[in-house]
Amino acid sequence: MAEADSIKQMVLQRGDEIKRLVDNEVSQLVSEVETVKSSIAKQAQAVQDRLQPIVVAMESFDTSSQELLDKGRPSDVTRQK
Repeated sequence: MAEADSIKQMVLQRGDEIKRLVDNEVSQLVSEVETVKSSIAKQAQAVQDRLQPIVVAMESFDTSSQELLDKGRPSDVTRQK
Protein backbone atom coordinates (compact mmCIF):
# COMPACT_ATOMS: atom_id res chain seq x y z
CA MET A 1 0.00 0.00 0.00
CA ALA A 2 2.79 2.40 0.90
CA GLU A 3 4.50 1.67 -2.39
CA ALA A 4 1.24 2.26 -4.31
CA ASP A 5 0.80 5.62 -2.55
CA SER A 6 4.41 6.52 -3.42
CA ILE A 7 3.87 5.58 -7.07
CA LYS A 8 0.61 7.55 -7.12
CA GLN A 9 2.43 10.60 -5.74
CA MET A 10 5.18 10.27 -8.38
CA VAL A 11 2.58 10.00 -11.16
CA LEU A 12 0.77 13.11 -9.89
CA GLN A 13 4.04 15.05 -9.66
CA ARG A 14 5.08 14.01 -13.15
CA GLY A 15 1.62 14.92 -14.43
CA ASP A 16 1.95 18.38 -12.88
CA GLU A 17 5.37 18.80 -14.50
CA ILE A 18 3.97 17.82 -17.89
CA LYS A 19 1.01 20.19 -17.43
CA ARG A 20 3.39 23.06 -16.64
CA LEU A 21 5.52 22.27 -19.70
CA VAL A 22 2.44 22.13 -21.94
CA ASP A 23 1.03 25.35 -20.44
CA ASN A 24 4.36 27.11 -21.02
CA GLU A 25 4.49 25.86 -24.60
CA VAL A 26 0.90 26.95 -25.22
CA SER A 27 1.61 30.40 -23.77
CA GLN A 28 4.68 30.79 -25.96
CA LEU A 29 2.81 29.73 -29.09
CA VAL A 30 -0.12 32.04 -28.33
CA SER A 31 2.34 34.88 -27.86
CA GLU A 32 3.94 34.11 -31.23
CA VAL A 33 0.53 34.02 -32.92
CA GLU A 34 -0.37 37.38 -31.38
CA THR A 35 2.92 38.84 -32.60
CA VAL A 36 2.30 37.60 -36.15
CA LYS A 37 -1.31 38.80 -36.00
CA SER A 38 -0.17 42.25 -34.91
CA SER A 39 2.42 42.39 -37.69
CA ILE A 40 -0.14 41.40 -40.31
CA ALA A 41 -2.62 43.96 -38.98
CA LYS A 42 0.04 46.68 -39.27
CA GLN A 43 0.85 45.63 -42.83
CA ALA A 44 -2.82 45.58 -43.77
CA GLN A 45 -3.32 49.04 -42.26
CA ALA A 46 -0.34 50.36 -44.23
CA VAL A 47 -1.81 49.01 -47.47
CA GLN A 48 -5.20 50.45 -46.60
CA ASP A 49 -3.63 53.84 -45.84
CA ARG A 50 -1.90 53.83 -49.24
CA LEU A 51 -5.05 52.79 -51.10
CA GLN A 52 -7.53 55.09 -49.36
CA PRO A 53 -6.58 58.25 -51.34
CA ILE A 54 -6.84 56.25 -54.57
CA VAL A 55 -10.31 55.04 -53.62
CA VAL A 56 -11.40 58.58 -52.81
CA ALA A 57 -10.05 59.82 -56.16
CA MET A 58 -11.82 57.03 -58.03
CA GLU A 59 -15.09 57.74 -56.25
CA SER A 60 -14.76 61.43 -57.05
CA PHE A 61 -14.02 60.64 -60.69
CA ASP A 62 -17.00 58.28 -60.84
CA THR A 63 -19.31 60.91 -59.33
CA SER A 64 -18.14 63.69 -61.64
CA SER A 65 -18.25 61.40 -64.69
CA GLN A 66 -21.77 60.28 -63.88
CA GLU A 67 -22.85 63.89 -63.33
CA LEU A 68 -21.28 64.90 -66.63
CA LEU A 69 -23.04 62.08 -68.45
CA ASP A 70 -26.38 62.86 -66.79
CA LYS A 71 -26.35 66.66 -67.09
CA GLY A 72 -23.69 67.56 -69.62
CA ARG A 73 -23.94 68.20 -73.30
CA PRO A 74 -22.02 66.03 -75.76
CA SER A 75 -19.49 68.83 -76.20
CA ASP A 76 -18.92 68.89 -72.40
CA VAL A 77 -18.06 65.19 -72.46
CA THR A 78 -15.50 65.58 -75.23
CA ARG A 79 -13.80 68.56 -73.51
CA GLN A 80 -13.20 66.73 -70.20
CA LYS A 81 -9.73 65.40 -69.53
